[in-house]
Order: sequence, then structure tokens, then C-alpha cells
Amino acid sequence: MPAFRQSLIWFLFFFIALNIVGLWFFQLSGRRESTEPTSVTISSPAPSIIPSSTPSPVSTSNSEVSQLNKTVTALQAQLAQVIERVTTLEEAATTINSTPTEKTTVIYISPSPTSATKEFVVYLGAGSTFSKDWTEISATTFTFEPSNYPKVKSITFEAGLSIQGGEARARLKNKTTGNSLVETEVMHNTGTSTWKWASFAPPSTGTTYVVELKSSSGEKANLDGARLKIVTY
Repeated sequence: MPAFRQSLIWFLFFFIALNIVGLWFFQLSGRRESTEPTSVTISSPAPSIIPSSTPSPVSTSNSEVSQLNKTVTALQAQLAQVIERVTTLEEAATTINSTPTEKTTVIYISPSPTSATKEFVVYLGAGSTFSKDWTEISATTFTFEPSNYPKVKSITFEAGLSIQGGEARARLKNKTTGNSLVETEVMHNTGTSTWKWASFAPPSTGTTYVVELKSSSGEKANLDGARLKIVTY
């Protein structure tokens, strides 16, 4: 997008310059024609010379300069609008393409602001592996504290997975006990990143989780994102 914006701006500057040069050439040609001498055959007796009522070249020049200024002003205004629009599109594209990389918690209230049910979304992180064995993605470590989420109704583990060949598998591991949560295992087998999910029972005490990832074929398995959805009463 920055390269497109720069090309567009240079094109508009070139367009403005071309218009200015064209108007200047037209003005210069008019002056030359108005000042070019004309051969006159004088017979005797010489006729009286009557002053011409044609506007002077100075008046014509001033009119052309005024029109040229108006044209340049209009083109500059159009250029400013285009630059503003391109900037807006760049900001929108950046917002759409951004992926959460830090652990943040977002609260959604469903189905209405007066409802007691709340949904907490915790972003865990991302990673990849070529290993055919379960591999911990350290960037996804998260400690769940029940006291922060009173009356937990359900927890869902979600993983965005992609792989070019074979299967990319992901699941949660309870680092506090060392046990893997087999009920959270999800799988995907195409190069298009897709979210998969599985629910599990909420723990009654503070528990640290980490995402495990593996490739069934040895191809690069991508965890494009992972998150927990915690629903409370």
C-alpha cells in the first residue's frame, strides 16, 4: 500500500506539472502571435491609423494567469483529497490485518447489557513446529485463577491452525500437574488458517496452561493464534 500511495502521488504531481507547462506554452504562443509584425503596403496619400479596440496582450495575459492559478488550486485540492483517502485506506488495512501477539483479555457481554452472563476472551499467542511429537509453545503459557472469574460456566480452547501437508494438531497441557488435556485436542489439515475449538471443565484452583503443538508429517505446523473463551454467570 505505501508503494501504491507513492506512485499515485507522483502521478498526480506529474499531471499538475503537465497542465502548468501546457497553459504556459499556450500563453507564450498567444503573446508571440499578438506581437508579430504585419507587413502593410502604404499608398499615397497615407490612410489615417485608427486605434484598435482589441484588448491589450497584458489583459489577456492576466486572464490566463488567473485561470492557471484557479486550475492549480483545484488540482492541489484534489491531490490533498486523494492523499487523505489513501492514508485512511492504509490505516484500515493495518487494523484489519493486525493479529494479537500479546496476552490481553477482552470482555463481551451477551446477549444484552442487562444479562448476567459474561464472556472473557484471553489471547494466548502463536508459534510453529516441525516436530512429530507434542511440543510446548512457550509463548502461550497462561495461568488461570478461578477467583478472577467467579461462577465459571464453561471454558473453550480455540486454536487457529494451518499446514501444507499432513495434519497440524494442538491441545492444552496442564503445566501445574504435567497432564495433557486430551479432550481439548483439535486438528486441521490445509494451508488455510482455520479456527478449531474444544471445551473442557474449568479447574477449581489456580492452574497454569500451555499449548502443545505437533505435525503428523514433519511439515511445518502453524499455530496462527490461540485463545480461551471463559463464560461466567
